[in-house]
Amino acid sequence: NDRAADKLRAAWSKAVERDRPKEAAEALAGLERAEPREPRWPQRLGDVYKRLGRGKDAEAAYERAMRLFAEQGFLARAVALAKTIATMNPARADIVLEIDPEAARSLRRQ
Repeated sequence: NDRAADKLRAAWSKAVERDRPKEAAEALAGLERAEPREPRWPQRLGDVYKRLGRGKDAEAAYERAMRLFAEQGFLARAVALAKTIATMNPARADIVLEIDPEAARSLRRQ
């Protein structure tokens, strides 16, 4: 619900302000569950995980964000996240090919 999301946003903001990345990660994970169509939450969660040295978790969060951005027609953001994933894990260099430009085109047509 909106009230829970507002509380999570406040907790995230406070955690960032106080430089508490573990608390920020908890709040962002909650926000991602509360608002599953919002790509900013897994992207920011990826940033926090990366800072905490949790590379695999960061990669997974960035991939979730990448897919959401692509589905919603934000190809530039999706490609940027794919490049971030490929930089973190060179074995995933082909992830950019998973982005479907047709999804963006169909959104623009609507």
